[in-house]
Amino acid sequence: MICNQLEVRAGRYTGELQQGDCGYVEKANRVQQKYKLSDFDAIYAYGDSPNDHAMLALADYKFYQWQEI
Repeated sequence: MICNQLEVRAGRYTGELQQGDCGYVEKANRVQQKYKLSDFDAIYAYGDSPNDHAMLALADYKFYQWQEI
C-alpha cells in the first residue's frame, strides 16, 4: 500500500508524517519507484480526490470518484 504513514516516537503518534505527504506528484513518484509500469499490459488507477490526479495520469484506465475518465 502506498499512502501517508503517521510518525510514532516512544510509542506515541507525533502528528507528523513519515517521509512527508504522499499526495499529488509525490503519489505518482512513489508508484513509479515501487513498480516498473512497463512490465504491465495495462495500468488501472482509482482516485477520489484532487491529490490523485498525477497518479491517474500514469494509468491506461482511470477512475475518478467511481467514474471512468
